[in-house]
Amino acid sequence: MSAFRPYLFIAILILAPFSAQADSIDLIDRGEEGWRFDITPYAFLPASIEGTSVVAGSELKLDLDFQDALDLLDFAFSARTEGWKGNFGVISDLYYIDLGVDAELEIPPPPPGEATLFIDADIRQAWLSALGAYRFAHGEYGSNGYRYAWDVSLGARWNYLKQEIRTRLGTDIGIADGQQQKLGGSESWWEPVIGLRGMAEISPCLAMAIRLEAGGFGVNDDERQWIGLIGLDWRPWEHTSLKFGAQAYGIDYETRKSDGEFAYDIEQYGPYLGVTLRF
Repeated sequence: MSAFRPYLFIAILILAPFSAQADSIDLIDRGEEGWRFDITPYAFLPASIEGTSVVAGSELKLDLDFQDALDLLDFAFSARTEGWKGNFGVISDLYYIDLGVDAELEIPPPPPGEATLFIDADIRQAWLSALGAYRFAHGEYGSNGYRYAWDVSLGARWNYLKQEIRTRLGTDIGIADGQQQKLGGSESWWEPVIGLRGMAEISPCLAMAIRLEAGGFGVNDDERQWIGLIGLDWRPWEHTSLKFGAQAYGIDYETRKSDGEFAYDIEQYGPYLGVTLRF
């Protein structure tokens, strides 16, 4: 294990979402009949990642920056949808990220001849949440009649987490016998989620939102998973707006697999960006 720990340190970093929670003041009820919908593709850009990752019982401290995250990103996709009718809403959030590292490390004999340790790290995380929401307060404030709203949400989230490290020892005569290894693996689980959100217009085309979300609560080995954010929704076009702000995210998940402890306990901080389309 010790030979490839430096690469494992680099590989296992931002398993928690490249995610941002998009919020829309436009979904406040203004007496319209029928449903109001929006969809927001978004990206969270972690400028700071700190915590601990554990694979096969080996603990690695993480202290990474934005450039580290970009260097290891293979693919990411995330989108949030909301639908409201009156004061009742439904919310879904889909997130997927794929990270990877391929590394080579020259090591001294044995085995005889030149030897190289090949390391492949496959790091993935996904979630899909479904929430019901209720808008318990909304109205207007100030002489300009700007709108505000507060809502709560409750539901469930399915999570998928993969931390898999493959190693093989190669020499100038081929792969050394018995020197291939796979560590870690993947886990999936359900957990409850609750949320609180406040929104307020601050100009005819600009709104501010704050959101707190918590999940896990010890269910299925996830002690806690939380999101806090503050952001702006700028609407330069009738059916489209741009979102930007700051977000914090944390997760504390721990279980055991056949090769030892499997855990992820990190916190992330950074800006987020999104584009909202309304229907």
